[in-house]
Amino acid sequence: MSQLALTEDELAMLRFTCDLFFVEESPLFFLEAEKRAPYNYEATYNQLKSKDVVDPSTFQVTDAALNRIAPVTECDARVIHSHLTKMSKDATDYYLLDEIIVKYKDQQTNHLMGADMDIEQFIQFLGRRLTPRSSGGDLLLVDLSPIEVVALATLLNPLRDNPDASVEQNIHKLPPLTQDNPSLLPTSGPKNTLNALGVRTLPRQKPSQKIEDSQTNKKSWKKVFESLLAKSVLKRWNNEIKVSLAFKEFFFSLDNNEYHSFVRYDFGDDEWFIRESTLIPANGSLYWIGMDKKGLVTIKELDGAHLKKTLLETVGPLNKN
Repeated sequence: MSQLALTEDELAMLRFTCDLFFVEESPLFFLEAEKRAPYNYEATYNQLKSKDVVDPSTFQVTDAALNRIAPVTECDARVIHSHLTKMSKDATDYYLLDEIIVKYKDQQTNHLMGADMDIEQFIQFLGRRLTPRSSGGDLLLVDLSPIEVVALATLLNPLRDNPDASVEQNIHKLPPLTQDNPSLLPTSGPKNTLNALGVRTLPRQKPSQKIEDSQTNKKSWKKVFESLLAKSVLKRWNNEIKVSLAFKEFFFSLDNNEYHSFVRYDFGDDEWFIRESTLIPANGSLYWIGMDKKGLVTIKELDGAHLKKTLLETVGPLNKN
């Protein structure tokens, strides 16, 4: 039984006769709230028998069927995998009960429930839909401050016309700094995660005074340049400053307008616990983007081992310690 398709009448029959339990977080809770009963008991019961959902000798749900139904009706967690491309956006739902996972889809007349998986199988299932870097060499790993992201968003734009361009000549295009650092936060998806790089600016609580002294402004941006050089995002070649090859590959991957987002909700008694990861695929590689508690934007290139670790941290069991 790789996939189980049940009508609302069949689910209502199981609720009525087999004490099937529904929690409020379940997508099928409406059957419990409405106290739904099947329109035709005999016909519905025969349908359930033909699908091996009910054992005719015990009148109970079979173990194979219950393993697919219970994680959806009695769920204690949910995972949503969103995949955005230039042409489409798809979202797939998975429901969990005691770390047993079932893929679920509502098809109006039928509710589809996939094969039950444990966490290891689930991580492998998701990983097969992604392509981490397989070649050797150092992986890109960099933490960027909000002001460094602002700088890169301006400096990297000319690379679209000339990928080998020097970025130092674009320093005059950088916006005037303010006396307080701008408040910048990334959101899911390549367009929102790093602006040109996808960053959005949050409105300030009160206006900030610009630093009018152009020399002071230039010196401040020079410090940002030096920081990006120290982090190997920018490098010196023949008395020119250019973007490192590793970061350039990441930058151009944003033009693909494709990303994978994984969100896990754990349903607590008083609150929900939410974890999220955004992965951006590129030619032969895969990048993770996130933000740490200090407000630094982290860009991390993933190989197979790092991909497994990232997925486990996002969709695996919640560490409540």
